[in-house]
Amino acid sequence: MTPPLISPRAFWTKKTAPAIRFRKGIESPDPAIAANVILGLVKLTSYLLDRQLQSLEKAFIEQGGLREAMTRARLTHRAKQLNRLK
Repeated sequence: MTPPLISPRAFWTKKTAPAIRFRKGIESPDPAIAANVILGLVKLTSYLLDRQLQSLEKAFIEQGGLREAMTRARLTHRAKQLNRLK
């Protein structure tokens, strides 16, 4: 007998730790259930990594990279020093 399906939002808003939620499925004596739980975790991990990459790409496009940030900081510091000398 398979457990009833619940929405992902309802699943993640439960107050239990994620490891506890998946332990029962992973430790299931039925290999098909364990494999499905593991595949679900892989899919979830892939989705979360994709969202993180999208977020990093957006931040890079809007704010620039590390080299650009360092150049801005150096130029700002130089401008402050020149203003002090005047």
